Amino acid sequence: MVRWRVVLASLVVLSILSVGCGDDDESQAQPVEWGYEGDIGPDHWGDLSPEYAACSEGTEQSPIDIDSSFAASLEPALEVDYRTTPLVIFNNGHTVEVEYAADGALTVGGDTWEVRQFHFHAPSEHTLDGVPAAMELHIVHQNDDGERAVVGVLIEEGTANSVLAPVFENLPTEQSAPMEVEGEEVDLGAVLPDDLAAWRYDGSLTTPPCSEGVRWHVVETPITASATQIDAFTAIFDNNSRPTQSANGRPID
Repeated sequence: MVRWRVVLASLVVLSILSVGCGDDDESQAQPVEWGYEGDIGPDHWGDLSPEYAACSEGTEQSPIDIDSSFAASLEPALEVDYRTTPLVIFNNGHTVEVEYAADGALTVGGDTWEVRQFHFHAPSEHTLDGVPAAMELHIVHQNDDGERAVVGVLIEEGTANSVLAPVFENLPTEQSAPMEVEGEEVDLGAVLPDDLAAWRYDGSLTTPPCSEGVRWHVVETPITASATQIDAFTAIFDNNSRPTQSANGRPID
């Protein structure tokens, strides 16, 4: 039996109050209930709270549909310094999130953001030519000024993902506080494909409060997970994806 250890007792309170999807600490602080269906679903997020106004009024919202005929770029390069991190995992009611407990950063064109956490959506939030992948991994970063950058990686059904196996084997099925799975680690640097060509655009968090000013980097080359791994996640969250939003003429670099 897996032995769980509470990382910080105070985080139990945070988990109870948390309503965010894990895209950002700001979303976790909001007391207003939201979800992916019905009257609290994405079509209504902007009406649920004044803090969520950007969800309906914003002009640079995420995710978006990407025209795959537009070449993903290698310049400026995505320079990642991701390390192996202990598996500190929790279910915040909207996704499964892994807290990044090691030093790590993303650098693009001289701008650097530190890794904060990563989490999953099923099906993928970004789509290619209108078609979603089975899942999407979001690696969330933030700099000292509070500015955010996210690396999005599409996950297709295929070969089992050995690097993410500790995550898929320890998915919390119920909402929970962050727990460390003793003896388990995730080498985040080994998760990414070798080719880091990416579509880049200015967008937002994909969960309330849908804050804009997020630098998005959607990696062109997908990674894989087995049907069993994907089913383990979708058994908990069968749809935790925001529909694509209007690009409103935004350039994709």
